Amino acid sequence: MVFVFTAAIAHSQIGIRAGVNIATLNYDPDDFSDDVSSIIGLNIGLLMELPVTDRISLQPEIHFIQKGAKEEFDDFFGSGKITTTFNYLELAVMGKFNLLDIGNDGGLYLGLTPHLGYALSGETKFEENGFSDTEDIDFDEVSRIDFGIGFGAGATFGNFFLDIRYNLGLTNLNDSDFDLDINNRGLLIGVGYMF
Repeated sequence: MVFVFTAAIAHSQIGIRAGVNIATLNYDPDDFSDDVSSIIGLNIGLLMELPVTDRISLQPEIHFIQKGAKEEFDDFFGSGKITTTFNYLELAVMGKFNLLDIGNDGGLYLGLTPHLGYALSGETKFEENGFSDTEDIDFDEVSRIDFGIGFGAGATFGNFFLDIRYNLGLTNLNDSDFDLDINNRGLLIGVGYMF
């Protein structure tokens, strides 16, 4: 077992990844999600690819990732929007299956990525009729922990790669007494480089 792990480390590669997270929040009951739309968040991270076989590898990752959503509303004073943004530090391990390998020129892969995030900070921005106010999120009523799973695919081109993932948050972010489930969702598009 130690020999297999040592061999995987010897053939490992370290890389960087940057991209965007097209993030939204899912509400249940969905009465609350009629006017919810996506925000664009930043996603940057470090990763290490550890080959297990010729086709399978594990890819531990650490990311800074922004999640959240935007909600538009109409009231007595007019129309406005509320934008919620969370800043997470996230640990993930992608199980990577190489579908097609074209030697050093590139290849295609599929990935399954459980992830665990911790909200470092968050804010809610309220805008209506030229008025704007920003408040920090109260983490007494919102969970800092976000566990989920991601599904994705990617392509490699020499040392470069391009991938797309759909992240499904499984943790209810609502820690208040209000009966409402809120989960993160996100479509991540990224590019990276393996050293």
